[in-house]
Amino acid sequence: MVTGEYLRQKLVEPLKEKQRAERLAAERAHARVLAEHRAQGLEEGLAQGLAEGRAEVDAVWDAWNRRRMDAESEGRPFNEPPPSGSGNADGLHGVIVPILTPLNDDETVDKASLRRLVNYLFEGGVHGIWAAGTTGEFAALDDEQKLLAIETVVDEVAGRLPVIGNISAPSTNLTVRLARAVQEWGLAGIAATPPYYYPCAQDEVLSHFRYIKEQSGVPLWVYNIPVTVKTVVEPQTMATLAGEGTVVGVKDSSGAGEAFAQLRALCDQGGIEMYRFLGSVYRVTTASAVGAHGVIPGIANLAPGVVAKAWEAGEAGDVETARAYQAKVMAASKMMHLARGGGPNASSFSGMKSALKHMGVIDSDTVTRPLRPLTGDEKKEIPAILREVGI
Repeated sequence: MVTGEYLRQKLVEPLKEKQRAERLAAERAHARVLAEHRAQGLEEGLAQGLAEGRAEVDAVWDAWNRRRMDAESEGRPFNEPPPSGSGNADGLHGVIVPILTPLNDDETVDKASLRRLVNYLFEGGVHGIWAAGTTGEFAALDDEQKLLAIETVVDEVAGRLPVIGNISAPSTNLTVRLARAVQEWGLAGIAATPPYYYPCAQDEVLSHFRYIKEQSGVPLWVYNIPVTVKTVVEPQTMATLAGEGTVVGVKDSSGAGEAFAQLRALCDQGGIEMYRFLGSVYRVTTASAVGAHGVIPGIANLAPGVVAKAWEAGEAGDVETARAYQAKVMAASKMMHLARGGGPNASSFSGMKSALKHMGVIDSDTVTRPLRPLTGDEKKEIPAILREVGI
């Protein structure tokens, strides 16, 4: 077991970097406290130190909001990151979309539709794309189609957004084979679950990620989704991997809030830098408050602009705007529950695909067999939900 003392020694930085980190941490602390007090309506009681920093913090947000509104009024995409209070102002942040994989009738990747979807997400103002993930039905696609989906996304994004490619597979060697295939594609990162089908112990999970890292030069993420994989990546395991430089981030879709809090504490106490993202619809406006740098919600495929604005309002401490956009996020989520048969994944994927087809973004709402597509009667509810969301 790697000790906390080892991790601290491993991560000692030059003095210049330490001073920079301390300065950024102080600025973020001002922003977080300001947002908390605004939300509670207690601005008159702010401490003198916060009052001194308020004008600077507000000026940064005012300038950013002016640029955002100018872009919206001119019909231009706006992808500038908001000033962040989440402890990660210089890196990946915000709304990363686990992009759907549009399919032809024969369940091969519909590249033209996928390219349109990429641009639809970019124009919505999202902050990154997660390719060939669970929402992308990767587990039901062969390696050729998985790689085609990732390659198409990277090609169409063309550097405009960071792309993380999911390379998860049932064994370490199969995962490494995919990692090597995408090695030179310019991905911002690759993500892997523990091997699925056979449950793994934590020492096996450590070995899995360390071997992937040895065989690939692309920044590696943990994809923690035990509901489908049957293996939980424990907080101490993630902290160990991040502390030794094996992984750079995690997408946590476990739904285990206490475990995520433990990971945050381990990172804070050990001085460990690690991107922490939640696979959550309900935390879009409050992710920073629980120590996350962003969210990776499937519903952002359908309503990218709504989800991005919800995130930005939450970061800005604009409680009323955040509440309004969170309500729209919840309304959009109705699209994932239209099916009156089949499983929850089928309902989610088919609902969003059918809506995007209705909108003209993709050509087909095919899902991989045996997942159940929406019926004609179920699709009749789509227009009303789109009107409610305002898209």
